[in-house]
Amino acid sequence: MQLEGIRALLERIVQRWPRASDVLFVAGASIQVEVDGVLQPVRLRHGRPLSPALTQDMAHCLLRDRPDLCAALEKRGSCDFSWNIPWGIRLRVNVFRQRGRLALVMRRLPEHIPDMAELRLPVVFEDMAREPQGLALITGGTGTGKTHSLAALIQRINHTRAVHVVTLEDPVEFLHEPVEAVVSQRELHTDFDHFATGLRAALRQAPKVIVVGEVRDRESMEVVLQAATTGHLVLATLLRPMSAQPSSGFWGCLNRRRSGSCVCGWPLACGTWCASSCCRAGMGRGGYRFLRCCATGCAFGS
Repeated sequence: MQLEGIRALLERIVQRWPRASDVLFVAGASIQVEVDGVLQPVRLRHGRPLSPALTQDMAHCLLRDRPDLCAALEKRGSCDFSWNIPWGIRLRVNVFRQRGRLALVMRRLPEHIPDMAELRLPVVFEDMAREPQGLALITGGTGTGKTHSLAALIQRINHTRAVHVVTLEDPVEFLHEPVEAVVSQRELHTDFDHFATGLRAALRQAPKVIVVGEVRDRESMEVVLQAATTGHLVLATLLRPMSAQPSSGFWGCLNRRRSGSCVCGWPLACGTWCASSCCRAGMGRGGYRFLRCCATGCAFGS
C-alpha cells in the first residue's frame, strides 16, 4: 500500500467516525476503530481480515527514509512517531510486533490544548507555572492525564511569561504556537536521538524552561537534576504508581545525591520544587492528587 492509499483510507475513516480516537491495523483481524472506548470494525469491500503482508507494507511505507525508527523497531519491538495528514489532523503512530508480525495503532492527537480550569487542576499548578527555577514532576500511571496536565502547564507559561521553552517529546502531541513565550518542540528520533543527549543540548539553547515528555532512565534523571540546579525550570512526567516507594526510581536517585548542603537532591538555593501525582480512580471529578515539596518540608493536598 502506498502513502496516498493510507491517507485516503484514513480520510474515509475520519469522515465515517469523526469521534474516533484510535485506528488499529492488526493482521488476522479487520481494521478496528475505537469510539468512546469501544472497538468497531471497518468493513472493506473485499471483506477479508488484514493480511500480515498488508500490515507490513503499511509499516514499511510509513517508516521509509526513517532508519532511526527502523532501528528502534528492530531493537525494542516497537517505535512511535507523529504523522500529519490533510485537514489539519495529526496522528501518533505506534508500530509494533505481535506474534512476529507488524501491527499499527494510530491515535488522533487533539488540536485543542486544554487549560488548567478545564482539567480542574489544583492550585499548585499555578505556582509551578510561575517558578523561575527548580523541578516540577507530574507522575502517575498510564492514562491518568500526565500529558494533558503538562500541556496545560506549558500553555499557561506560554501565555504569561516571555521566555524560551524547549520541549523534548516522544512524539510531539500538542502544538504550542508562540504567544508570550517561544516554544521550541523537539521530537525523539526526528530532532534528537536520546533524552539524555537532548537534555544536554537543551542547556545550550538558551532556555528558561525545559520540558521532558517522560523521564525514562537514570542518565536522563541526572541531567534533569543538573538542569534544575543551574537556573532552569524543568517540567517532566514520570510513569509511576501512586503507592511507589521513595527508594525506587527517581526518588532513589534523589536520595543517592543527597549531601550535607542538599535537601531532596539539590542545593537549597534551587528553591521550591513540586511533584503532582495523577490518578483517575477514586479521586473525584478532578481526578488529581498532588504532593508539594519545599526545601523546608512537605505538604500534601488533594
